Amino acid sequence: MAFHHADTRVVEGIEVTMPRIEDFVILKLLAAVADRRRRARDLADVQSALETFAARAGSRLSVPAMGARLRGLYGLQGQRLQDLIGMFRLVARPARG
Repeated sequence: MAFHHADTRVVEGIEVTMPRIEDFVILKLLAAVADRRRRARDLADVQSALETFAARAGSRLSVPAMGARLRGLYGLQGQRLQDLIGMFRLVARPARG
């Protein structure tokens, strides 16, 4: 699903397809829920993304926006949705200034 809504960018002269930041975060959350051994690293990646894209933290990367994307675009419901939102809430948010 993430690559259906991906953006195309030029990186060092090469055109690449990259998932949107909110989809990157969702992919990392899915990985964190699926594998406890890599959970700390995946959540650290989510935290790094939130820090790097702090301007979007109040909108596209907010808990309500991510919940809506998980429900609407990814079709998640019930316990799976709650698990991912709960995992997302565990990640420290950048300080607003």
